[in-house]
Amino acid sequence: ATIITRLREAGAVILAKTNMGEFASGWAGSAFGLCRNPYDLTRAASSSSCGTGAGVAANYGAVGIAEDTGGSTRGPAAWNNAVGLRPTTPLISRYGMMPANPTYDTLGPLTRTVTDAAIVTSVIAGPDPNDELSLLAEGHVADDYADDLDGDDLEGKRIGVIREPMAGDTDPSQEDYARVQAVVDQAYADMEALGAEVIEINIPDLVDLLGAYTQGGAETEAAVDAYLAELAEFSDPPVSSFEEIATSPLITPTRRASLLGLLGRTTDDPAYIEAEADREQLRQAVLAEMDAHDLDAIAHATFDHEAPVIPDDQLTNPDATEDLRQGSNRRLAPVTGFPALAVPAGFTTAGVPVGIDLLGRPWTEELLFELGYAYEQGTEHRTAPAAFPALPEEPGRQEYGFFLNDGWDAWADHVFQYGRFTDEVLIGDWDNDSIDTITMRR
Repeated sequence: ATIITRLREAGAVILAKTNMGEFASGWAGSAFGLCRNPYDLTRAASSSSCGTGAGVAANYGAVGIAEDTGGSTRGPAAWNNAVGLRPTTPLISRYGMMPANPTYDTLGPLTRTVTDAAIVTSVIAGPDPNDELSLLAEGHVADDYADDLDGDDLEGKRIGVIREPMAGDTDPSQEDYARVQAVVDQAYADMEALGAEVIEINIPDLVDLLGAYTQGGAETEAAVDAYLAELAEFSDPPVSSFEEIATSPLITPTRRASLLGLLGRTTDDPAYIEAEADREQLRQAVLAEMDAHDLDAIAHATFDHEAPVIPDDQLTNPDATEDLRQGSNRRLAPVTGFPALAVPAGFTTAGVPVGIDLLGRPWTEELLFELGYAYEQGTEHRTAPAAFPALPEEPGRQEYGFFLNDGWDAWADHVFQYGRFTDEVLIGDWDNDSIDTITMRR
């Protein structure tokens, strides 16, 4: 893959390939099982590039690469307290990546900090003759996306906020919805405190136009068949067609059902042609709204619900995820092709990470990094998982102050929530006797 070549040429050390959802969907795969969330191992680490999100969040690697067809750099970032960029679709070469929906597919960095994401983007961005779409990036690539990052970059910026749920499964009556919205509301307040002007906006027909995403699967069969044919020219792939994959009994039941629904679809389907027109209508609607309010970026919750608990029968039941709610708002960027950066917004009172997306006009990755960096530096939400602590000097390592009821104050190295609401576990050497003490408090 072009991005791997570029990373190695820049001196990167490739440690491993990470787990992912079956054929870039969900958090269960037939090869390596489930992607679990390092902040709560009973919960999902989001879909597709979940292994990258979990691995980076757990400090197994400094940076990672994720794919994003419908949100798989930003989903694992949001649910794993990390940073993920979906670039303007042509900015980064997809050569060497197995396709899903080529007019949506892209790749991006998934990291613990905005600076790391900017550094990786500087290395992997740019035209590649092996990916014709990437040639559109000519003249739009910054020399160094990390060069001008400044903690004051939110000062004077205008951020449009979308509060309208974009997913059909979002349920505002659920307790976890309220918990997530409380974190998101605080994020917008923090942006204002950091100097930004926050404006609530509405994009006409937003949810209806986002439905175009469901027709992207008309691209899949032809694209995968072409990829496998090219792969067969220099290797020996175990299958030669998308149909062989979709009908294989090895595929997880939940994924097999969705793949079978793509067989026989083509880009000549009337529904696909109509959807492409809807995509252009949405692009123009977003740009018009940004122009009308003189916005620098648009912000919205990456998800409206907390990361769900993984069902016990996830790997065997085709209906295992039927009743799970995610409230994913990630489709706006892939349907328009515009760039979006997910950054940590904090944790719910249940201890679950929450992320927000910052979406910009095409080719404004540099601006998104500046906004994300200022928000990150002003809020410091990146905290290593308690079970996977950061090494000394690494992002996410911090001490926590607390007070006992007799007025004595001390510092704990780790604080994490358990149970509900205000229950906490504190760990630290509070009296300097070289012995850690564990305390639970409410």
